[in-house]
Amino acid sequence: MLPTTTCGIEIELTTQEIEEWPKARETLAWLGQWPTGDPLVFSTPPLDRAVPVCRRLALLWLDAARILDEDTRYTVQLVLSELTTNAIRHSESSRVICRLWTSGDVLFVEVRDQGGRWSTPQVNPAGDARDHGRGLTLVASLARGWGRRFGADGSCAVWAAVPVPHDGRQEFRCRR
Repeated sequence: MLPTTTCGIEIELTTQEIEEWPKARETLAWLGQWPTGDPLVFSTPPLDRAVPVCRRLALLWLDAARILDEDTRYTVQLVLSELTTNAIRHSESSRVICRLWTSGDVLFVEVRDQGGRWSTPQVNPAGDARDHGRGLTLVASLARGWGRRFGADGSCAVWAAVPVPHDGRQEFRCRR
């Protein structure tokens, strides 16, 4: 069963903030105030330009959560990019909602769209020669697990569980 997020930081990005990024300093200021370990929830309009902004927010959150392992950071960015791109391209959403949180030694990445088109996220067969359509194949190969949930309102949430190695999280120790 997929653990759920509780509370955390919520950011709603506007089209103007996405277009003006990285000048949206208010958003960056919020990130500097995060307590370590709080979940991140942010929503964005369905713009291709939002994908690199999502990756940047994820990196800032990983910094705040002290997850410094480069492989984990790369995997989180790739998974978030693929899931966000799929939500933007394969739904008719006015907002795409992304969530990042940890539970034990697993970091969860979830992207929810509002639906609008009939489409079931699925892994495409290996060896497919198309230029697109390998996002979930990448996600499935890098994550400990992944899945999808459909809401009664037509929404679709796709999640992936990214393992965090024990030594991938820097612990702060009190100095005397």
